[in-house]
Amino acid sequence: MAKYEDLIFDLRMHEKRLAFSGLGDSIECKLMKQSADAIEELLQIASHYEEECKGWWLAACEAKERATKLAISCNNSCKWIPVEERLPERDTEVLVYAYNHNIWVWEYHGNAWEAEDGYYHELDVVTHWMPLPEPPKGVDNG
Repeated sequence: MAKYEDLIFDLRMHEKRLAFSGLGDSIECKLMKQSADAIEELLQIASHYEEECKGWWLAACEAKERATKLAISCNNSCKWIPVEERLPERDTEVLVYAYNHNIWVWEYHGNAWEAEDGYYHELDVVTHWMPLPEPPKGVDNG
Protein backbone atom coordinates (compact mmCIF):
# COMPACT_ATOMS: atom_id res chain seq x y z
CA MET A 1 0.00 0.00 0.00
CA ALA A 2 2.85 2.36 0.82
CA LYS A 3 4.30 2.22 -2.70
CA TYR A 4 0.95 3.40 -4.13
CA GLU A 5 0.79 6.22 -1.62
CA ASP A 6 4.37 7.15 -2.55
CA LEU A 7 3.38 7.15 -6.22
CA ILE A 8 0.36 9.38 -5.50
CA PHE A 9 2.63 11.75 -3.53
CA ASP A 10 5.16 11.89 -6.37
CA LEU A 11 2.43 12.56 -8.95
CA ARG A 12 0.93 15.35 -6.80
CA MET A 13 4.37 16.92 -6.25
CA HIS A 14 5.15 16.83 -9.96
CA GLU A 15 1.74 18.38 -10.67
CA LYS A 16 2.50 21.21 -8.17
CA ARG A 17 5.96 21.83 -9.68
CA LEU A 18 4.40 22.12 -13.13
CA ALA A 19 1.71 24.49 -11.86
CA PHE A 20 4.32 26.58 -10.01
CA SER A 21 6.41 26.87 -13.16
CA GLY A 22 3.40 28.17 -15.11
CA LEU A 23 2.44 24.86 -16.77
CA GLY A 24 -0.68 24.25 -14.69
CA ASP A 25 -2.85 23.99 -17.81
CA SER A 26 -0.48 21.63 -19.63
CA ILE A 27 -1.51 18.11 -20.65
CA GLU A 28 1.30 16.71 -18.51
CA CYS A 29 -0.02 18.50 -15.41
CA LYS A 30 -3.57 17.29 -16.08
CA LEU A 31 -2.29 13.72 -16.56
CA MET A 32 -0.44 13.89 -13.22
CA LYS A 33 -3.66 14.96 -11.47
CA GLN A 34 -5.86 12.42 -13.25
CA SER A 35 -3.38 9.61 -12.56
CA ALA A 36 -3.15 10.44 -8.84
CA ASP A 37 -6.95 10.73 -8.60
CA ALA A 38 -7.43 7.38 -10.37
CA ILE A 39 -4.97 5.57 -8.10
CA GLU A 40 -6.64 7.04 -4.99
CA GLU A 41 -10.04 5.91 -6.25
CA LEU A 42 -8.77 2.39 -6.95
CA LEU A 43 -7.27 2.19 -3.45
CA GLN A 44 -10.62 3.20 -1.95
CA ILE A 45 -12.45 0.57 -4.01
CA ALA A 46 -9.89 -2.09 -3.05
CA SER A 47 -10.25 -1.16 0.62
CA HIS A 48 -14.05 -1.50 0.39
CA TYR A 49 -13.82 -4.96 -1.16
CA GLU A 50 -11.18 -6.06 1.33
CA GLU A 51 -13.59 -5.29 4.19
CA GLU A 52 -16.44 -7.01 2.34
CA CYS A 53 -14.30 -10.11 1.78
CA LYS A 54 -13.32 -10.25 5.46
CA GLY A 55 -17.01 -10.35 6.40
CA TRP A 56 -17.72 -13.02 3.82
CA TRP A 57 -14.75 -15.08 4.99
CA LEU A 58 -15.85 -14.94 8.65
CA ALA A 59 -19.39 -15.97 7.67
CA ALA A 60 -18.00 -18.86 5.60
CA CYS A 61 -15.86 -20.02 8.53
CA GLU A 62 -18.88 -19.94 10.85
CA ALA A 63 -20.98 -21.88 8.33
CA LYS A 64 -18.18 -24.42 7.92
CA GLU A 65 -17.91 -24.85 11.69
CA ARG A 66 -21.68 -25.34 12.00
CA ALA A 67 -21.72 -27.95 9.23
CA THR A 68 -18.78 -29.82 10.72
CA LYS A 69 -20.45 -29.94 14.15
CA LEU A 70 -23.64 -31.25 12.55
CA ALA A 71 -21.71 -33.92 10.67
CA ILE A 72 -20.00 -34.99 13.89
CA SER A 73 -23.33 -35.09 15.74
CA CYS A 74 -24.68 -37.43 13.07
CA ASN A 75 -21.83 -39.81 13.84
CA ASN A 76 -23.01 -43.25 12.78
CA SER A 77 -26.75 -42.53 12.78
CA CYS A 78 -26.56 -40.93 9.32
CA LYS A 79 -24.79 -42.12 6.21
CA TRP A 80 -23.41 -40.09 3.32
CA ILE A 81 -25.52 -40.60 0.20
CA PRO A 82 -23.76 -40.31 -3.17
CA VAL A 83 -25.52 -37.84 -5.48
CA GLU A 84 -25.35 -40.47 -8.24
CA GLU A 85 -27.51 -42.72 -6.06
CA ARG A 86 -30.18 -40.12 -5.26
CA LEU A 87 -30.68 -36.46 -4.44
CA PRO A 88 -32.60 -34.91 -1.54
CA GLU A 89 -36.13 -33.60 -1.92
CA ARG A 90 -36.38 -30.11 -3.38
CA ASP A 91 -36.07 -27.12 -1.03
CA THR A 92 -34.51 -29.23 1.71
CA GLU A 93 -31.49 -28.23 3.79
CA VAL A 94 -28.92 -31.01 4.04
CA LEU A 95 -25.28 -31.54 4.85
CA VAL A 96 -23.23 -31.68 1.67
CA TYR A 97 -19.74 -32.92 0.96
CA ALA A 98 -18.38 -30.71 -1.81
CA TYR A 99 -15.67 -31.37 -4.38
CA ASN A 100 -13.20 -29.30 -2.32
CA HIS A 101 -13.49 -31.75 0.61
CA ASN A 102 -15.56 -29.35 2.69
CA ILE A 103 -18.77 -30.04 4.55
CA TRP A 104 -21.52 -27.41 4.38
CA VAL A 105 -25.21 -26.97 5.10
CA TRP A 106 -26.79 -26.18 1.75
CA GLU A 107 -30.32 -26.25 0.39
CA TYR A 108 -31.14 -28.34 -2.66
CA HIS A 109 -33.41 -26.66 -5.26
CA GLY A 110 -33.46 -29.28 -8.01
CA ASN A 111 -31.27 -27.32 -10.40
CA ALA A 112 -28.70 -25.91 -7.94
CA TRP A 113 -27.42 -25.94 -4.37
CA GLU A 114 -27.92 -22.79 -2.30
CA ALA A 115 -25.28 -21.98 0.33
CA GLU A 116 -26.12 -20.28 3.62
CA ASP A 117 -24.87 -16.97 2.21
CA GLY A 118 -27.37 -17.18 -0.66
CA TYR A 119 -24.74 -18.08 -3.27
CA TYR A 120 -25.85 -20.77 -5.74
CA HIS A 121 -23.60 -23.66 -6.76
CA GLU A 122 -23.98 -25.96 -9.74
CA LEU A 123 -25.11 -29.52 -9.07
CA ASP A 124 -21.75 -31.13 -9.87
CA VAL A 125 -19.88 -29.47 -6.97
CA VAL A 126 -21.51 -31.83 -4.45
CA THR A 127 -20.44 -35.47 -4.36
CA HIS A 128 -22.42 -36.67 -1.30
CA TRP A 129 -25.14 -35.44 1.05
CA MET A 130 -26.96 -36.51 4.21
CA PRO A 131 -30.07 -35.32 6.05
CA LEU A 132 -29.61 -32.93 8.94
CA PRO A 133 -29.89 -34.56 12.36
CA GLU A 134 -33.00 -33.98 14.44
CA PRO A 135 -32.69 -31.00 16.84
CA PRO A 136 -32.25 -31.81 20.53
CA LYS A 137 -35.48 -32.60 22.38
CA GLY A 138 -36.73 -30.04 24.86
CA VAL A 139 -34.86 -27.12 23.31
CA ASP A 140 -36.75 -24.12 21.95
CA ASN A 141 -35.38 -23.55 18.45
CA GLY A 142 -37.75 -20.64 17.72
